[in-house]
Amino acid sequence: MVGKKKAGSRQPTHGDRLRDLAEKMEEFRIGLVLDAGIEEELRIRHLQVVDATRASLGLPIVDYTVTDTPLQVEMWVDPKCGKSSGRIKRPDSLLRAVENLINSSQVNAVAVVARFPDDGVEEVDDYRQGKGVDLLAGVEAVISHLVVKEFQIPCAHSPALKTFPLSLSLCPKSAAEEIGYTFLPCVLAGLSRAPQYVIRNSGSSEQGCIIASEVDSVILPINACGGEGILAFARGSRYKPLIIAVEENQTVLGDTPNKFGIDAVTVANYWEGIGVIASHKAGVDPYSLRRYGIDNIRFAITADCCACCNRGGKGCPLEVPREYQRCRYGCPYPVTTQRRIDFATRLIGGYDRVIYPHRVVCSGGSSDVSYHYDVARKEVSSEEEYHHNHTRMG
Repeated sequence: MVGKKKAGSRQPTHGDRLRDLAEKMEEFRIGLVLDAGIEEELRIRHLQVVDATRASLGLPIVDYTVTDTPLQVEMWVDPKCGKSSGRIKRPDSLLRAVENLINSSQVNAVAVVARFPDDGVEEVDDYRQGKGVDLLAGVEAVISHLVVKEFQIPCAHSPALKTFPLSLSLCPKSAAEEIGYTFLPCVLAGLSRAPQYVIRNSGSSEQGCIIASEVDSVILPINACGGEGILAFARGSRYKPLIIAVEENQTVLGDTPNKFGIDAVTVANYWEGIGVIASHKAGVDPYSLRRYGIDNIRFAITADCCACCNRGGKGCPLEVPREYQRCRYGCPYPVTTQRRIDFATRLIGGYDRVIYPHRVVCSGGSSDVSYHYDVARKEVSSEEEYHHNHTRMG
């Protein structure tokens, strides 16, 4: 996500940055929760990593605790969609440990290290080679989301696993995770810069906070658009950010922008995505940078003027119900009400739309795709489905 610069705000000085950093270091306190199921040697390795980050990076990690019982992590691949998932059998133990850290050490961010099962090595090895699904990530998300939902503080998870065997054909993207006994260093470094959550209507000041209206653009994989965050941005009534969907970053999900009716700019890769963000921040229509990205300006079609006026007088041959309006410009063909236009366009989604009575015509570039709107059933069907149903009913 890319934020907007507030109008009229002065640029912070070096002294301002130092004061902000000092205040942040005084206020920011990270705690560590270790799974009781971690073997002693592996636990010591993780504590050594914590000390290393405190001494070399200066990270504010204040205390750690161990759960009162093993968390018993289970992980699997969802057979329906292929994504990784899982659960912990003892979430109560995790929540008690986090609560103890918050109460005793006043931490406002938590790192969790849970002992993961060592089976499923083949799937993990595929990920190390740069292919396949991250088998660990699904249940990691379950763990961190559980803590965030309960305590409203940042949480990140690092799995505890036995050391992987040496691989001579390791993917460079996975190499950083191979140089030690643990994934913990990057988790702690990220938490040290994690934003704090502010509960709306809690009386907390929003000064210095990033709120939804200040998010200028969002970039994400093209088939990962089903999350709560992106849907909230896309369906907001005001201050919608530019949503950029990247084709190269594929996932096993099928949550494309069209599936959810999200208006998004599709780019081939993150190189293109950065260019779109730069043009958007400069106030330039990203499509103007494409050779054929801009079409001729169109006449606005509203509930007061039907599509027939703008299609050479060609009217819809279908029988029209009485509840439709008449065009105020004298066209003999009725036009749908705005309420029905909104209803039909929500169902179709993602196209330039021209609305006829009974009919929704979606511009597809060189050709038009027609859908039929059944007023009685409030359904939209394709041309083929419409004729098939009416022939069968006749």
